[in-house]
Amino acid sequence: MQAAVDRACAAPDIVCEFPQIQDYLDTQFFEELSGRAASGGCLTGFSGIDRQLGGLTPGLYILGGIPSVGKTTFLGQLAVNFAQQGQSVLFLSYEQSPFEFLCKTLARMSYLTQPQAFSSAELMHGLCDDRVREMAEVYRQQVVDLCVLKVRDTAEQLSERMRRFADGRTHPVILVDYLQFIPGPGSDPRWNNDCALQMLAQMAAELEAVLIVVSSFNRSSYLMPVAFESFKESGNVEYYADGLWGLSYAVLSSPLFQRDGQMAEKQLTLARAREQRIRKLEFRCVKARHGSLFSVGLDYDPAHDYFCDAPQVSYKRL
Repeated sequence: MQAAVDRACAAPDIVCEFPQIQDYLDTQFFEELSGRAASGGCLTGFSGIDRQLGGLTPGLYILGGIPSVGKTTFLGQLAVNFAQQGQSVLFLSYEQSPFEFLCKTLARMSYLTQPQAFSSAELMHGLCDDRVREMAEVYRQQVVDLCVLKVRDTAEQLSERMRRFADGRTHPVILVDYLQFIPGPGSDPRWNNDCALQMLAQMAAELEAVLIVVSSFNRSSYLMPVAFESFKESGNVEYYADGLWGLSYAVLSSPLFQRDGQMAEKQLTLARAREQRIRKLEFRCVKARHGSLFSVGLDYDPAHDYFCDAPQVSYKRL
């Protein structure tokens, strides 16, 4: 039997339909392994998350959350963190313009480095002084290859745009904000999402890219901790995604939200959590194709468009 396989694979101009895994081990495995080792894993810049994930490898990752939890701001901060590590980053948004992206980024940098910080709201209203110019110069020095585009692409157009960006770049990082805004071919939103997810998963594999896509949660999950069920109106994300993440308010993991009923009390508690100057959030990984499930605490300062690890970074396995 082995002799027949060897003869078929050795014949000129004949591609073996069923190559032996030993042949792959001899010819490609170590080449791909060294490529992974050379590229390493992309760090998010959040120590609690990076401790658990160990760096992102190429694949499709879905980030979900309820409205106004800070998904777009978090994604933008990730984009800058990746670019500051020397990664080639493409940020594709269906809502946020390059101007808005830079306003948030420069305000965040100002908050971290300047005694008298300015806000993105001030920039949006036209603030332009020496502090802004200083942060713009710091940005130029720290961020080399980050492209931000506001798009209206279909999934097919997104794929072509990603291919053009990836041409000549190794293991790019691509971020899309967000899934439900990608125009689809039909009238069923779930089916449209599935079509887009299938194409995005193919792109992550073809381009060997880290591809992070923002998704909404279904409304019935707004008062629940992040789980698979949170994504049930977003198509079959659990089948396409290599990693499934959620941003939520930490209070949703408290005993109150584990019990049935008490809707008025739950809504009031969540409203109070949203009103805090520093919002206590939880980053939860509910699917990891190559790792474990976990949750990590994050602090979100919406006035300065800034996420950071909770003061005493705590995590738990799920």
